[in-house]
Amino acid sequence: MVMDGGRRSTLEKAAELRQRIEGEFGPLPFLAVINHTDLSAAWEFIA
Repeated sequence: MVMDGGRRSTLEKAAELRQRIEGEFGPLPFLAVINHTDLSAAWEFIA
């Protein structure tokens, strides 16, 4: 999953999607990345 560090809503949506997928298929490995590292001073959440 890719999240935008400047938009907290993308973190919340990623968590929601992960829960839905795991609810359907059980625990699965996944990779999460935060985009816009060049704008990290403006991030709305800390990785």
